[in-house]
Amino acid sequence: MTHPTPTAATLVEHVGFVHALARAALHGDPESEDVAQEVLAAALRGPLRTPEHQRSWLARAINHRVLDLLRGRARRRVREHRAARAEAEPSTLDLVARAETGRHLVAAVLALEEPLRAALLLRFYENLPPRSIAARLGIPVETVRTRVKRGIALLRAHLAQGDAAGGRSWIAALVPLSGGRPRVSPSLLFSGGLVMKQATAVLTVLLLGLGGYGAVRLSELTREVEELRQHQAVEAAPPPPAADAASLRAAETPGPTLEVSPLPADGVRLDRLERALDGLLMRLKQREEAWVELERLVEEVAQARRSANEAAATATARNVISATAQVQASARVDEDRDGTGEFAGYLEMSGASAGRMARTLVPPVLASAFRTLTANGEVLRAGYLYRIYLPDARGFGVGEPATGFAPGQVDPNLAENTWCLYAWPEQYGRTGTRTFFTNQGGDVLATDAPAYSGSGHGPTPDAAFLPAHRGTIMGAAAISAQGNDGNPWKQVN
Repeated sequence: MTHPTPTAATLVEHVGFVHALARAALHGDPESEDVAQEVLAAALRGPLRTPEHQRSWLARAINHRVLDLLRGRARRRVREHRAARAEAEPSTLDLVARAETGRHLVAAVLALEEPLRAALLLRFYENLPPRSIAARLGIPVETVRTRVKRGIALLRAHLAQGDAAGGRSWIAALVPLSGGRPRVSPSLLFSGGLVMKQATAVLTVLLLGLGGYGAVRLSELTREVEELRQHQAVEAAPPPPAADAASLRAAETPGPTLEVSPLPADGVRLDRLERALDGLLMRLKQREEAWVELERLVEEVAQARRSANEAAATATARNVISATAQVQASARVDEDRDGTGEFAGYLEMSGASAGRMARTLVPPVLASAFRTLTANGEVLRAGYLYRIYLPDARGFGVGEPATGFAPGQVDPNLAENTWCLYAWPEQYGRTGTRTFFTNQGGDVLATDAPAYSGSGHGPTPDAAFLPAHRGTIMGAAAISAQGNDGNPWKQVN
C-alpha cells in the first residue's frame, strides 16, 4: 500500500519532537539543528508510514543521521592523527645519531671491570634493589652501593674523555633520550650481544648519574656544577707571594674540607654541565606547564559535559510536557470515567505498563529510557535524575513509585489538570549544577542548589512553588522568585 507524501502541515506537530530528539542525541551540539532540518526535509520528500507510525519513522531517521555524523567525525580525527604523526616522524639522521649514542653507551658499560660491571647490570638491567643484590652476591649492602657509585663515576669520566677527544656532546645526546620511553629502533642497538633491554638499562644508569630528567636529582647536578666552579676558581687564582706563604700557612686554622670531584684527564668544561642543568630546569618547567594545560583541558571537558547534560535535561523536560499533554488529551487515563483525561506517569507514557489505563499505551509517547525507575521512583539518563509527581486528594504531590502509579493513588479530578517534574544532577558539580522544574503550565525553571545531588536527594514536591502554596503542587510556580525550598527559581529560555 502506497501512502501519500506528507505536507508541511502534517509535519508541524512533529517539528518540536524532531528538534528535541536531535538535541538529546547529540547532547546539545549545534549541529543537532542541521540534523533535524535534514530529517524533516527527507520526510517531506516522503512518503512516510501511516500517521500512527510517523514518529517512529522520524526517530529512526534521526538515529541514522546522527550515526552518520559521528562516523564522519571519527574518520576525520583518524585522518588528522595520521597526518600529524607523519609530520612528527624523526629524520634518518636523527635515528643514526641516536643509534650511535646507544652503541657508545653500551660499549662504555661493557668496558667496566668486575665487580663494578656486575653491580651496575644487576642494579639497572635486572632492576634489583641493593638489598637483593647483596643477598645474591653475599656481600654487605653498603658494598653494593659503593660499587654502583664507583661504576657511575667511572662512566662519567670515560664518556667525558671520549667527548673531549671525539667532539661528541654526550650530555646533549642524553637529554633527548630522557623523555620516558625508548625512541631508538631495537635493531640499531645490538652491540656485543647486548639487546634493547640491556641498552635501556645502560641509559637508565647514565641518566641516573648524568642528569636525565626524572632519574637524577637536580640537587646533585647543581652541587657538582658548584664544585667544578669552585675548582676552576682555585686553579685560576694566582699563587701567593713566596714571602707570605709561610705566614699564611701559620695563620690558617683547621676547617671543613671541601670535597671536589676530580676532573678527567682531558678536562670537563663547566659550561657543558651548566647547559645540561639549564636544559633540565627547562624540561621541568615545560612538564609543569603541560600539567597545568592538561588540568585546564580536563576542566573544559568537564564543563562541556555538564553543559551538554543540562541542555539534555531541558530538552527532556519539554518532551515530557508534550507527552503528558498527548496522553491527557487522549483520555487514555480516566479513572473517574467522566470523559476528561488525566495526566500519566513515566511507566504509563513509555508503554512499560498499563497502570491506570485499560491497556498498555501503543505507540508510547516517551522513550524506552523511562521504562525503568530507580528504587526511589526516578529515571536516570545523561547524568540527571527525573521524578514526576501527581496530586492526591489534598493537592499534595505523590511521586511515581518504582512500580508505577496504581489505581487509587492519585486524585482523578485534580490529576486532570495538575502534575510537576523535577530533574537534578546525579552528582552535583560533575554531571551538572542546575536543578530543573516544569509542570502543566509548560514553563521550565532552574535553580543552582548543591543539596540536590544523587538518588533520593532531589527537591520536595512543592520546592519550586510560591510559599503561599506550601505543601501542595496546585499553586503558582516561583518564576523569578524564591520557592518553598528557599532557592531562587529562574525561567529557562
